[in-house]
Amino acid sequence: MITQTVRADTGGRESKWVGIFILAILLFASLSIPYNQAKPSTQKVLPHQLLISDIEQENLAMIAELRLAHEEIRDLFMDSYSELSERHQVNANEVWPSIAQLESDWVAPFVKDQSWARKGQHEWFKLGEGRYLGVPQSSNAAKPFILDSSQTTPQIWLLTEAQDDSIKVVTVKSSRPEHLIKQGWKHVIMNSEQDKHQH
Repeated sequence: MITQTVRADTGGRESKWVGIFILAILLFASLSIPYNQAKPSTQKVLPHQLLISDIEQENLAMIAELRLAHEEIRDLFMDSYSELSERHQVNANEVWPSIAQLESDWVAPFVKDQSWARKGQHEWFKLGEGRYLGVPQSSNAAKPFILDSSQTTPQIWLLTEAQDDSIKVVTVKSSRPEHLIKQGWKHVIMNSEQDKHQH
C-alpha cells in the first residue's frame, strides 16, 4: 500500500502571494509620491498689490459684493451699449450705469440698506468708464475702494491707510493704475493663479 501525504488547501499560499503583491504596490506608491507632487506656483506680490488672504474681515465682505456688482455692471453696460449702438448714439461714458441706476436696480453695495450702514455707509462716485469710487463715512468700517469694471475681470483697489488727500485727488484721469499706485492704493489680487497680470 502506498501512502501519500496530501496538504490541505487552506489558501495560505495564494494569500501569501496576494499579500506580497499588495506590499509591493504600497511600497512603490509611497516611494513615488514625492515625484508625483505638483509644485506650488508662487507669485511675487508687488508692493502695490495685496493678496485677498491678507485682507481684514470687514473688507472681505465689501470685496465679495464688489465682485458681484461687477457682473451686474457689465450686464447693464452690455445692454445699454447694444441698445445705443443700434441707434448710432454711443458715448462710452454714458453707457456705463450711473450710481443712481445701480441703486435703483438694487445692486449691492450701492444700495443704502442695513448692509451698507454696517460696512461704513460708503458714498459712491462714478469716476468714468466703468470705474467707481466708494468712500466710507464711518472710520471704523470697510476702507475706501475703487471698482474698475471696464475689463472682463473686476479690478478692485483698496486704500489701506486712510489718507484724505489720496481720496480727494482721485478723478477720472487719476483713477488709472499708475496714478493709483502713486497715491498709495493697493490692487487686490483675487487668486494668484488667475491674476498673473502686473500693473
